[in-house]
Amino acid sequence: MLVQNVHIIDVESGQILRDQSILVQEGKVTAVFPKASPPRNIPTNITKTDANGAFAHPGLAEMHSHIPPASADGDFS
Repeated sequence: MLVQNVHIIDVESGQILRDQSILVQEGKVTAVFPKASPPRNIPTNITKTDANGAFAHPGLAEMHSHIPPASADGDFS
């Protein structure tokens, strides 16, 4: 899949990368590039989606927490 016309939020710098394209192959992002400068190896039969200027940002997950274990009766205290 090629998602075109998308603005990407760089969560490290806080910058907005405007008018980008995201190439997804086999469920993974394989390339991010300016819409005006596509790489030459994009498959011709790829599904293209116009994001109409929507925003994309990396998925973030909370990977460290201290959740108390539940007791046998379901009480979390």
